[in-house]
Amino acid sequence: MLVAVVGLCYLAWRLLDGALKACGVPTRRVWGDRAMVGLTVVGIGLAVAGFVWLAQVRPNQAQTRVWLSKVFGYPATRITVNVEGLDAVTRRALVDELTPMMRAQRARFRYRIVSSRMHTSTMVRADLPSRYRLGRTRLEIVTGRPIDPEKQRALGQVLHAAGQPSAPALPEPLWADVRQGQAPVLEAALLPHTATLRVDDGVGPAGYERQQRCALQVQGLVSVDVLDAHGGPLRPPPADADTRLVLRTRPDGLRQTRLRVLDMAYVPGEHGRLIKTAPHDSWRIYMAFSLVPERISPDGDDCDARLLDALDPAWVQADLHHQLPALSQVKGVRVAPVARFLPWQAGDGWIEVPARP
Repeated sequence: MLVAVVGLCYLAWRLLDGALKACGVPTRRVWGDRAMVGLTVVGIGLAVAGFVWLAQVRPNQAQTRVWLSKVFGYPATRITVNVEGLDAVTRRALVDELTPMMRAQRARFRYRIVSSRMHTSTMVRADLPSRYRLGRTRLEIVTGRPIDPEKQRALGQVLHAAGQPSAPALPEPLWADVRQGQAPVLEAALLPHTATLRVDDGVGPAGYERQQRCALQVQGLVSVDVLDAHGGPLRPPPADADTRLVLRTRPDGLRQTRLRVLDMAYVPGEHGRLIKTAPHDSWRIYMAFSLVPERISPDGDDCDARLLDALDPAWVQADLHHQLPALSQVKGVRVAPVARFLPWQAGDGWIEVPARP
């Protein structure tokens, strides 16, 4: 291919040289004119090389969209994380923790190619990946597509909580009572280090549309003797609209002492996970409580943002320490939309995040 391009460039040079001579342009005497001829030939050569390359590669529509986005730019979201003071191992762990988010925020292009002659169709796919650049003082992330405004608000709240000074650690265990109408009080020893913010897909009120449900899930130890009064340890008591979890004390960092219980379930395992903390103590079983603040609806596409707005920061930071320990050590985070990101203009050191590990 290189020989063909050089030959075409030489032929173009000779043709242009002859044409300019015929028009009275002294191409061999005036350096400016010779430079213009040279630039014209170079442009023709690049165009020919591009056409030859396209003829060999034959990209589909999805690949073409990715290439055009990389050349002309694309809208994105930029996340800048202050990692000053973190060692190399923690910085690498931070990248690993944020990789699933970066992978999920890639731009996906899908086109269906229909062959009228063969009466068949083929789906072509290509992804515009997110990318990151890790330095000694900051981690820069540029997503492959803009983050949805509602999701960006929830992400910004989590990252903002990560960049705030750590709230006082919640005590272990955190004693609470589960109150459910006239039923006996269920004593629970909550374990804040297990706190997890969950977003699950469920069925909406109409019974056919999908709907998100968000909740704070915390594990706790419950006495088997107390469960006997609720129907036995193999049948966890169902939660209803009036079920509340009431903290016996309010530790530093918490404003709320009452939370609504959406669900109670045993932690998976053979007959649950039983534990005995002391010889004279009764057997206790691990139970997972799904909780939301009172007067907050747990359902809807924006339930994650509403839950983060209403929860005490101590619970959010407990979740970060549990699931994203490296992110909980950063000094600050900034999230901002980018109207047009040009990869070739952004400098060196960027690493693309593949769609699969």
